[in-house]
Amino acid sequence: MDRYNIADLERLSGIKAHTIRIWEKRYNLFIPQRTDTNIRYYNDEQVKKLLNISTLLEAGSKISKIANLSEAEFNVHLQATKKQPDEHLHNFGIINDLVIATIDLNELQFNQILTAEIASLGMYNTVLQVIYPFLQKAGLLWAMNELAPAHEHFATQIIRRKLLNAINELPFPQKSDKSFLLFLPPNEWHEIALIFADYIIRNASYLTLYLGQNVPLIDIADIIEKRNITHVITFYTARRESEQIVKELEYINLKQNIPFLISYHNDSLTVPQNVIQLKSPAQLLSYL
Repeated sequence: MDRYNIADLERLSGIKAHTIRIWEKRYNLFIPQRTDTNIRYYNDEQVKKLLNISTLLEAGSKISKIANLSEAEFNVHLQATKKQPDEHLHNFGIINDLVIATIDLNELQFNQILTAEIASLGMYNTVLQVIYPFLQKAGLLWAMNELAPAHEHFATQIIRRKLLNAINELPFPQKSDKSFLLFLPPNEWHEIALIFADYIIRNASYLTLYLGQNVPLIDIADIIEKRNITHVITFYTARRESEQIVKELEYINLKQNIPFLISYHNDSLTVPQNVIQLKSPAQLLSYL
């Protein structure tokens, strides 16, 4: 979708709408189009330009200097900025690049960026420093409905493949004192965090049984019993009532009372005693 309002630009770039309007008038950086009712809007190219400007600003460049650069000079300055050794600045630019690749549906660019980051940082740090912040920023676009569902699938499927490839390259788990069942409950479809949990556990050499998305709860108790599962992990991301989550947890716990690690966004939720709330990948790692 090639139409963004000024509030969309602010949420995506972190630059105030008032500032963007000043830049339009003072530096002629953007020339927005207008609807039939005279409301200004911006296209993909302008959004990508603003993201690149935000990368330069983060590196300490002044907008007055940026505005006077030719297109060629702008690109040279941008590339030089991305090569600086500062970790925060590097990650900031990389995340913006991933958003731009998603807007363009450019699989080659998206894949090359992730491949380079994984080679440099390793999978664990790439997820924490690049992939999660990217998903948060790109989620602004998806929440605004400025990107079609196809864009979300485009990005998440590439990330998913990277994680699965990393898992497949791990040696077969050798530790037998713990085994983990990983699944998403009914109507839960976003599995990047769950796959990452699978990677963390298998990288620690523990066995996992990965069931994936939208698993019927009636199957879980029997699987726990038959496969001698010692721990269960699940994630709640879709909006649902607290009472529903509690009922689901209690249903699964009818026959078993093993540690149940879950991630959910409700600190006031009252859960069974064997339920442990996971708040970060680091917490899962330390738990192991």
